[in-house]
Amino acid sequence: MKSKSSLVVTIIVLLFICCACGNNSSNESVVTGNEATESPSPTETSSNSDNEIDDNDSDSEDDSEELNYRQKLMKYVEEEYPEDDDTTIECINGLKELYPSVKNESIESGATSSDVSLFATYCAYLMKWFDVETAAFYVGEAGMSVAEAFDSGNKDDLKRELKRFKEGYSEYFAPLYDKQYDEGQYKVGKDIQAGEYVLFTSVGYSSGYFCVSSDPNGDDITFNDNFDYNSIITIKKGEYIELSRCSAVPMKDVKKIPKKKGTMFKVGKHIKAGTYKIKSKGGSDGYYCIYPDSRHDDIESNDNFKGTRYIKVKNGQYLLFSRATFK
Repeated sequence: MKSKSSLVVTIIVLLFICCACGNNSSNESVVTGNEATESPSPTETSSNSDNEIDDNDSDSEDDSEELNYRQKLMKYVEEEYPEDDDTTIECINGLKELYPSVKNESIESGATSSDVSLFATYCAYLMKWFDVETAAFYVGEAGMSVAEAFDSGNKDDLKRELKRFKEGYSEYFAPLYDKQYDEGQYKVGKDIQAGEYVLFTSVGYSSGYFCVSSDPNGDDITFNDNFDYNSIITIKKGEYIELSRCSAVPMKDVKKIPKKKGTMFKVGKHIKAGTYKIKSKGGSDGYYCIYPDSRHDDIESNDNFKGTRYIKVKNGQYLLFSRATFK
């Protein structure tokens, strides 16, 4: 994709044109992504492109403008951004990164604010290049409805569509949180608060990576790791944390971690204390490790194994998997 700054300027100009020319657009309908979920669409659009708009319908002018808003963005995407895997991953992860700022954006800013404009363009890309039955289309359509609520200034619609987008994205791609730290390096106590965080691998990557060090150059590494779905770490004031192919979410905000996907859990919060049967994955040796805390230094129990085995964990401990999962 183009640089975000040039892309945003182009999109904002495009959106102003959309608003000015909305009543001159054709009435071709856009099918919503409701096939992927039971969540209701924010607007009703006709599935028959030959249907005529009733001039006496008080909502017809608004529907025409809304349809034109979508079509203009999707046409822009078609001309500027042909489908490819890298762009798809950029759009999906871009939506996750923009969600907190879009959620906190004032509705008075409208759809032409830089964050909302870029958010809408990522959504248009997913709607343009993915079939209506797919998760990608559904998430794109839900996000486009968020942008349309900004455009109309309807607070009730915005609240509803933000909720629908968050639920859809979290179900189909990755958990969405109101506060998260994306890829980059942070100084603890200045850029990010000291404390405990759950790290989630970004969409499109098989693993994430973190490194906690005592110096900005990363020469004096305190602890680091590659992980599959998620990890849990505690960072202290004055340290530096580098995030690659992952994002960090405050522990207090993560109520659950899926047992089938998860690769690190806090016992008593994400899983219950007790005895568990675990198994290796993919025909290779599995690995488990039990820590007393989330600094990844003191090990209470660990082992490589093949097939199945039993482990026992207590409240307050941390269970880590690599190439392994619950049976």
